Amino acid sequence: MHKTKVQRAACAIGLSLICCFAHAQTIEAVTEENPNLHTAGPGGTVIGPGADLVREVLRRAGLSFEIKLFPWPRAYTLAEREPNVLIFSIGRTPEREDKFKWVGEIIATEYRFIKLKTRSDISIQTLDDARRYSIGVVKQDLTEQFLTARGFPASSLDAAIDFNQNLAKLLAGRTDLMVSSASDRKSICLRDASICERIDTAMLIDEMKTTLYMAFSNQTPDDTVARARAAYDSMRSDGTWKRIMGGVK
Repeated sequence: MHKTKVQRAACAIGLSLICCFAHAQTIEAVTEENPNLHTAGPGGTVIGPGADLVREVLRRAGLSFEIKLFPWPRAYTLAEREPNVLIFSIGRTPEREDKFKWVGEIIATEYRFIKLKTRSDISIQTLDDARRYSIGVVKQDLTEQFLTARGFPASSLDAAIDFNQNLAKLLAGRTDLMVSSASDRKSICLRDASICERIDTAMLIDEMKTTLYMAFSNQTPDDTVARARAAYDSMRSDGTWKRIMGGVK
């Protein structure tokens, strides 16, 4: 009898340690560089309102975490395949709905086809019009997924590893158009006003209006996700979300 009690006690301790270990897992919060929302800071830190929002959510949730900048394809692949990964700022679309565990909104955004101002030969009014041109997108980004889902051939989509490479191709005349979010365009103007003056909107893509979120990988434990969602909800209720994100457009 005594041996059984000892065995039960040992089992309970083991389960407790497993539980504690699970809670102690470090969340890898991943994103790409976007000067309007999150960018590299001193000493390897990630700064900006989007990063501040994620940081506060995870802090309130009592979760250990690291925030890292990656090219978008790498960040997206990590969030698709690995446990305990939080990705931001990611567009919430029907195609992605079941691929992630969604936490909360970061900012609403819209997308446009962008061209060089010198390309007066490019005129588009509909998505079908855009099929005639080469289009710069970011690999595994909402832009590539949206156009592919609507039947744009792979031959017309020039997939870059990040926004900067995509922009460089447009400026060099290697692509006719690129798809850009409002946040992307603001980032261009913040970084280099001369570049901002060289580009123009070719068409607003109404169907691509969406909201950027923070979301966990599907392999992340539900308890972890629930804690982050509760922390996010508390920030919406007490005004913290508005304080951090209210001035971002």
